[in-house]
This record gives sequence, structure tokens and C-alpha cells, in this order.
Amino acid sequence: MKRTATSNNDNDVTVITRHLSKTTPNFSSGNDEGDSGTYSEADHEHAVISTFDLFSIGIGPSSSHTVGPMRAGNIFVADMVEAGLLQKVHKMRISIYGSLALTGEGHMTPSALLLGLESADVEKVDTAYVPARFEQIKKQKKMFLGNGLGDGKGKEIDFDYDQDFTWEWGRKLPMHSNGMRFTAFDKEGAEIATNDLFSVGGGFVVNGAMSIASAATSENTSSDGTPESPTEGSGKHPADLAENLFYKEIRRSDAAGDRRAGSEIRPLEDATDDPAALPEADGSGTKALSPVTSATPDTTNMESDDSMQQPRYPFRDGKSLLALCNKHNLTIAQLVYENEKSHGYTDDEICEKLLRIWEVMDDSILQGVQAPDYLAVYAIAVNETNASGGRIVTAPTNGAAGIIPSVLKYTVEFISDDAERDILTFLLTASAIGMLYKRGATISAAEGGCMAEVGVACSMAAGAFAACMGAGPETVEQAAEIGIEHNLGLTCDPIGGLVQAPCIERNALGAIKAISSANLALSGKPGTQKVSLDDAIRAMRLTAQGMRNEFKETSLSGLATSVPLHIPVSVPDC
Repeated sequence: MKRTATSNNDNDVTVITRHLSKTTPNFSSGNDEGDSGTYSEADHEHAVISTFDLFSIGIGPSSSHTVGPMRAGNIFVADMVEAGLLQKVHKMRISIYGSLALTGEGHMTPSALLLGLESADVEKVDTAYVPARFEQIKKQKKMFLGNGLGDGKGKEIDFDYDQDFTWEWGRKLPMHSNGMRFTAFDKEGAEIATNDLFSVGGGFVVNGAMSIASAATSENTSSDGTPESPTEGSGKHPADLAENLFYKEIRRSDAAGDRRAGSEIRPLEDATDDPAALPEADGSGTKALSPVTSATPDTTNMESDDSMQQPRYPFRDGKSLLALCNKHNLTIAQLVYENEKSHGYTDDEICEKLLRIWEVMDDSILQGVQAPDYLAVYAIAVNETNASGGRIVTAPTNGAAGIIPSVLKYTVEFISDDAERDILTFLLTASAIGMLYKRGATISAAEGGCMAEVGVACSMAAGAFAACMGAGPETVEQAAEIGIEHNLGLTCDPIGGLVQAPCIERNALGAIKAISSANLALSGKPGTQKVSLDDAIRAMRLTAQGMRNEFKETSLSGLATSVPLHIPVSVPDC
């Protein structure tokens, strides 16, 4: 296997950044379609997010069922502090719905939620502390809200896990299957705050305004305790719903300006007793009240903040990404690198953060296997670490977290002659491809089955590996397209609701398939493929919409019901 472009052997960070910033030979096939592609300057629904949002450090075993819920708990507590309500809380009730309820036990969702409410940082929390603290909460029937905030902001409350944590197996909140509801009560038993939050995959969380709400108004009208409808009521993708994505930030004011949307926290003293008079909060189904000044971003500052954080090269699909690369004579990695700089990062910060991501990826391999081996073992090692609740990187999810690290490890160990340069190129290229799926389809198994996790990770790894082999942007996209095309329709039906079978072996096969996809693309002529990456992403979205709910991370069919097998695990079930 030979690299098709020349390499620089200098490992100095300055040289690496110069390599990513400099102009390279034009990869255009002669079909320059212009800068915009399908992107319009008036259309702010671009795909660009930070690489460090797409690849974030967290704990296993699931980005949507573990990382997302831990962030959701942090968000709810931060909102309570912002509204001055946390010290009034005497009791909490937590309800999880849909896929979160159906597979949450095997995914360690309860411990993630409770530790999130205690303000544990998902990127830094000691992985051994999580199960130990969870058992302590259950035994002592006490929980310390905001314990990680310091400065006396937290408050210890009574919490009976068996009574106050409810599993709504047959019910689903609107918009997304991974729904959770937090409700806080004062010492008189009166409800003082509630919010519905949704973990939409990859550790991303969507939520509306924290408010007082009637439970009946925000639940699915068809949720009567019977199994939920397979697809009805969930056909909308968050990108269609004026989503409020925090993009891994706990406080809305810390999120990127052009991603800061939705209703703000509402004070309870301005509430009306008439439920009909309460307007709907965008997308959440909860009732919104009037705004709190301290929680509302200053619109004057937001305008300048928007312009500062607007990506330099916004793209919304593969066509516009290729057009930008051709017009500005950039590789995909260089274009994403420039976008990171427009987010406010310096050259050194970008390099340090990318190398830190790789460090955690590499460590997750070492945690899972102590002897060196090849591609499949690298992937299996990461997923063994993930299944045991260890620290990994969402890439772009936890269920598929083994594919990108294993292909990158293979590249570094057996292909590369400049490891640091190729680590940066690989991760930046992979992130651009992941952004396209997040914008155009989904990275949530609860929406698209395993093709949204293993399929997307395979596509990202294929394109990134091709880039490290010297491929131009068109060949990179072709490799990514091949990677997803042969994963379309892949179901998510984990046995026992655990991220083990078929997940672990599927990561190994996904890694092998990624390299095969890249080699197929490299063997062809750039720009001659019949199926574009945008075509494949549209096909994936249509396939996801037509897929029955039983095959979307619910363990209600497929292998989950046809294999009467108890799989031993290295950590106790939640």
C-alpha cells in the first residue's frame, strides 16, 4: 500500500500547522461548480460545527444513552442555578422514554443521569467513580444536585431511586425517541420546574425552555402505555425543527453564536395559572413563561459574536464542500482547519486538542488489549473499553467508537511517515464528513439504526484514510460514499440492550470495510463515480424514515429477540 502524495518528516507542531494552512496543488477535475453549491448565504442551516464537538471525550458505553444524558443532567442543574431555583429543590423526579427506557439499563443511562445532576464532567469524571457513586445514591437515598459546581451552589436532596426514577417503556416524547423529563419539587411538594431534553446521538442534547408544564401537554398523544408507533410522530429530523443544540456546551451563552437558538429559561413568578395561556416552547412541548434577564444573551453582543464565530467556509452538503475546496485550492482537512480558526482557536490550540483526542483514542485501545495487533483487534479493544464504561471518544458515537481510532492507529503504525501530520489530517477530514451526516441525515441509532453509527463511522474513516493516502477532495468523498453505501439498512438490535453483541464485532468489520472503501476509491478516476456522497446521505435518511422502530436501538426485534442468550459483562448491570 503506497501513499500517493509526498510527505513531510518534520514533527514540529509549527510545521504541521503550516502544512495544513498552505496552498496545495489543485485537485479540481475541471468541473468547478462555483463556491456556493447548494448553500445560500441567506440559508444559515450549514453543516459546520467544531471538530471538537463531533469528536468529544466521554465515557461508555453509549453517546446517546450515557454521554448525552450526563450532559442533560448538567444542563438542567445549570438552568436551575441560572434561574435561582436550585436551593428551593426538595425532591426530583426523572422519567426516561422510548429508546432510552428500552435499552437504558444496559447502556448505564441511570448512573449517567444521576451523576449529571450532580454536575459530574463527562470528559473528566473518574470512570470507576460513576458506578460506585450510583450505588451510593441508591443505598443512601440522597443525591447532591450540583455537587461539582463548588462555591456552595449545590444542594443535597432526598432521592429514592425506586420511586423517583421512572421507566416509560411504552411511551415516547415528541420529536425524538431518546427523551427524558426532569421535574423538581419544593418542600411542600409543589412542582417548581420541569424540562424535556433529548439526546440525539453523538453526545448532543436538544432541549426547550425550562418551565412549569402539565405532563399531559408534552407527551405523545398516542402514549397510553401501549407500545409506541414505529415511525409516526418521529419523522422530523432535529435539523427541520429549529433545533436548540447546545453543541456540547452546558450553558447556552457559551454556545457558538450562530447555533444559539430556542427559548431561554423562564422565571416561575411570572407564570399564569391558566395552562391555555402558556405558549409552547419551541420543540419541547413544555409551557414557556416570561424570560429571565440574566439567562438571556445580550443581543447586541450576540451580533458581533455571530460574525466572529461564523465559519469561514460554511458548507451544507458534499457538493458545496467540494466546490469550496476546488475554488480555494484546499484539501478538506485544510478547509476544516480554517473553520476551526474562525471559531476562535489558535494554531497551537487546534493541534493540542486534536492530539489530545488521539491520545484518548490510543489509550482506549491499550485499555482493551495489552498486546499489539492489527486492525480488527484495535477496533475490538476500543469497544471493550467502551462496553465497560471506560473513557473513549465519541467518533461520532460510542457504539461506533472503535472504527475511527482503529483505522487511524493502523495508519499511524503501518502507513504514515509523519504521524502528527496524519493524525491532524485524518481527524479534520473525518469531522467534515461527519458534519454532513449530522446535517443531512442522523448520527443517532434511535433515528437510523446502526447505519447511523457504524455506517457513518465507516464512511468517515474511509474518507479520512483516503486523505492520508494523498487523495484529493473528490476521491475522499467517493471513499466516504462507498463506506456508507454498503451499510444502508443496517439495524440496531443489541442483545440484552447492551453495547456488546453485535456491536463490538461490527466495529471490527466496519474498520476493515473503511480501508477497503478507500482503496476502491483510490483505484478509480476522481469524479467518475455514479453515486455521490450527497445521494448516499439522502438515501440513508429515506432508509431511516422507512425503518421500523423495532430496529432503532429498542431491542424489540432482530437479534435482540431471536437470541436467548445472557452475555456476561465485566461490570455489573445498572
